[in-house]
Amino acid sequence: MVKGTETMVASLEEKAIIRGGNPGLTKGGSGDVLAGLTVAILAKNDPFLAACSASYIVKAAADELYTKVGTNYNSNDLADTIPQIHHNLTK
Repeated sequence: MVKGTETMVASLEEKAIIRGGNPGLTKGGSGDVLAGLTVAILAKNDPFLAACSASYIVKAAADELYTKVGTNYNSNDLADTIPQIHHNLTK
C-alpha cells in the first residue's frame, strides 16, 4: 500500500486507487489507526479487501473531521470517528 491523497493498493492479481484524505492524516498515529483497522478487517476478509476498505474508511473519517475542524484533529479523533463512518457505509 502506498499512502497519499491517492492510495494505491495492489496484490498480484488486482490493484485499486483509493482517493481522499487531507493533510491532517500526516500527523503521528494516523498510520497506526490505519494499520489497526486493516488488521481488524483482515480477521474475516482477504488482505486486498482489508487494505482497500481500511484505507477508504480512514480517509472518509479524516474528510469528515476536516469538514468540522480542518486539520485540527489527532489520531484519537480519527479512531473515534471510524465507527460512525462504518455505520453510515453499512446502513
